[in-house]
Amino acid sequence: SFFLLSAWHSFKILWVNTIVYYFFTERVNVFAGLNAGMLCSGMIIVVFLEGAAHAPIVDDLLMLSGLENRDETQTDESEVVAMHRIAEDVVGEGEALSLGRHTFVKEIEDVLLLGHPDELRSAAMNLVSNAVRYTPDGGTITVRWGRSGMGAVFSVADTGIGIEAKHIPRLTERFYRADKGRSRQTGGTGLGLAIVKHVLRRNGGTLKIESTPGVGSVFSMHFPEERTFSSLR
Repeated sequence: SFFLLSAWHSFKILWVNTIVYYFFTERVNVFAGLNAGMLCSGMIIVVFLEGAAHAPIVDDLLMLSGLENRDETQTDESEVVAMHRIAEDVVGEGEALSLGRHTFVKEIEDVLLLGHPDELRSAAMNLVSNAVRYTPDGGTITVRWGRSGMGAVFSVADTGIGIEAKHIPRLTERFYRADKGRSRQTGGTGLGLAIVKHVLRRNGGTLKIESTPGVGSVFSMHFPEERTFSSLR
């Protein structure tokens, strides 16, 4: 399956790096007279560091695999989700990730949503973290949640680098990156928007992407009227 191949690829990188380290260190060991205990300790440190570096992609692969394997025709076990609270939470997490480098604006209405809370939180946070990664220092990130037309919309708008139109249709593909060089600098697993797409499929929503290079982007999750309603308080 795709999941197994992707997981194997990630772990293969980890162990190849470890083996390279082993042979390099062993060669140095011959000349420097280092003992086997020091060599073993060094290998353990490398394995730990490489494992930590690959943990995010493994987590995302596991989540994506879980989303793909769920039977979307089964009885809907959705619950009432306080989406306005999720929106507030992801803004706070985005500010922590930003470390003060961006200005955050939030426009959040008290609108409830029928869905799966953990999945919706993951999708919302993916959009916010992407905005932080691709918006230069001093930029603005605006998070909105509320009614729009007959339904409701969660959106993240940024004043980032923008995306060329030719890339937009492929952004939700696994590991697709519009700017590979910048992606390496900013981090991320390349799976975030694929996860968002599958979350929305399970929660009755759709993803809309608007972007202008050099101006910024807007990623919005649209939900139909039958899944949204106002708080009773």
